[in-house]
Amino acid sequence: MKMKKTLIALSVAALAAPFAATADVAVTTSGVVQIKVGGSDADDSELTVSAGDVRWGIAAESALNSGLTGFGSLRLDIDAIAGNPISDNVLVGVKGDFGSLSMGDVGLAAGGGVKAWDTHDMSPGSEGAIKFAKTIGSLDLSVGFSPAGNDDGMGASIGYSAGNLGLGLGFGSKGDDEAVVDLGASYAMGAATVSGYFQTQDEAEVMALQLDYAASDTVGLTVAMSTKTDVETKLKLAASKDLGSSMSLSGEIVSTASDDDAVDDLMEYSIKLSQSF
Repeated sequence: MKMKKTLIALSVAALAAPFAATADVAVTTSGVVQIKVGGSDADDSELTVSAGDVRWGIAAESALNSGLTGFGSLRLDIDAIAGNPISDNVLVGVKGDFGSLSMGDVGLAAGGGVKAWDTHDMSPGSEGAIKFAKTIGSLDLSVGFSPAGNDDGMGASIGYSAGNLGLGLGFGSKGDDEAVVDLGASYAMGAATVSGYFQTQDEAEVMALQLDYAASDTVGLTVAMSTKTDVETKLKLAASKDLGSSMSLSGEIVSTASDDDAVDDLMEYSIKLSQSF
C-alpha cells in the first residue's frame, strides 16, 4: 500500500513540475481533502470513517503568438481513503475576444449555468466533446457536441445575470435518448440565496430547490430538496463552520423517501472535516 501511495505522489509531482518550471505559463493548483464520519438508520448500517470530497487539480494559461490565450486543466478525484485517483475535467482550449473553444471533458453545454442541489441532475455529460462559449454583456452562451465515436450528443445553453438575479435555459441530448430541457433561476437577498431548477426528459421530471443562508462570516446553513418523478424525493439540512486557514467543519442530514413501496425510506447523517489548499 505504501508503494502505491508513493507512486501516486510521484506521478502528481511529475505532472506539476514541467508547468511550474515554465516562466510564460501561469499555473494554479488547488484541492481539498475531506474526511467524514457518518452512518444511516438502515438496519445493517454502522458508523464509518470515509473519504468525502478529495480532489487535486491543476490549471494553466499561456499567451500564444496569435494574441489568444491557451488554457488546459486536469483534476484527480479519489473516492476512498486508500483509493486510486480518477481523472476529471481533462480539457484544453483557446480563448480571446471571440469567446472560447475547448475540447475534452467539457460537457455538452446543457444546464444554463444555474443549479440547485443536483443529486437528480439528468443533464447529459460527455468525456469527449467540443464546446464554444461566449459572454455578451449579461448573457453567457455556449454550444457543444460530442462525435458519434464518443457519445454522439449535442447541447446548448444561455445564462443571464443582472444584479442578484440569475436565469438559465439549456438543452442537451446523447445518442438516441430524448433531449433534456432545463430551466434554472437564483436570487440573492442579503445573506440568503434561493436557487432552483426544473428538468424534463420524455416523461421524467426533476425539480430542485435550495436555500443558502450566511448566518455570519464563518457559519453557513443550507436547506435543499430534490425530487425525480416516480423515483424518490430527497431533503437535506446542512451547516458549515469556517475554522480559518482554509479548514472547515460541516455536517448534514439527508432524508430519502422512495416512490417504490418495496424500498424503505432512509435517513443518512455525516460530519465532515475539510482542508482546502
